[in-house]
Parts: sequence; C-alpha cells; structure tokens
Amino acid sequence: MELVFDNLESVLMEFADRFQELYKQKIKNGDSYATGDLYNSIKTYFYANGETYLVEMSLLDYWIWIERGRSKGAKRPPTAVIEKWIVDKGIVPEADENGRVPSIKSLAYLISRKIGIEGIEPKPYYQQTFQELWSEFEERVKDAIDKDAEQIALVIMKEYVEANLQDLPIKYQRLF
Repeated sequence: MELVFDNLESVLMEFADRFQELYKQKIKNGDSYATGDLYNSIKTYFYANGETYLVEMSLLDYWIWIERGRSKGAKRPPTAVIEKWIVDKGIVPEADENGRVPSIKSLAYLISRKIGIEGIEPKPYYQQTFQELWSEFEERVKDAIDKDAEQIALVIMKEYVEANLQDLPIKYQRLF
C-alpha cells in the first residue's frame, strides 16, 4: 500500500505559493527592486516523491547578498555587475565639484569601493518571509499530518479486516 498524504500535500503547495507571493512582495516593496530581474526569477516548486516532500525556490544567485548584506571591509563586488545595475537603473553620473563627469566604469568602481569599505546592511526578506509564514502554517501542517495519518490508519484497518473477514465469527462479520 502506498502512503498518500493528500492533506499535507495541499497545505505544502499552498505554503509554496504563499512563500513566493510574500517574498516577491518584500523584494518589490523593500529597497531591493532595481531591474526586476530578481523579482521575476523567483519561483517556488513543490515536489512529492514517495515519503519525501520538498518545497524549493529558484531565484538569481545574488539574492544572498541582499539577504546577508556585505560586512565592512569585505571584498568589493565586481564592477561589471555594478555597471550593469547602473545602466539598468538609468543612473546618469553627475559632475563632481570640479565639473568632471565620471564614466559608467568609473562610477561603478567608486560604488564598488564604497561597498567594500562601508558594507551593505542585510535585508533578510527570505528569513522574514519564512518566519511569518511558518508561524501561520505550522499548526496547519501538523493538523494535515494528523488527518492523513487517521485516513491511512482507517485504510489499513479496513484492508486488514477485509483480508481476515472469513476468520471472524459470523456474528462479527455483519458489522463489516
């Protein structure tokens, strides 16, 4: 007999959908929505394989730098990534006090250097999303497992009784 946890699967699928929705909302409403690339890359998936259940999220790799930030004095980010960000955001370099306008490459270097020196504050949207949703879903997951366990126990008992019905005295067979 294959164990089926329909209630658990339903709750976990809803969790995956809500996680994606809430995480995207935090990215967009926070100070981390520049080009929309990260936002558009966020996808959650639910897998059920036998007795293994998995909620997985796919997104661009740089989410980790938003989540964890960069500490002061850490390695600077690559300037090529910052150049792309400058272009994507439509940032136009401004003249300094001497009237010199830096190139995009120079501006990217200056931003990268500042990040290396000052760091970037973490924005733990992923962790916040998980904590918020788990507090909402934890009991629902437990209840779903309980319901599924009851249903499985009833099926096992029914199959056992049906397999052994001929061994029961006639007066008990009428109950089934």
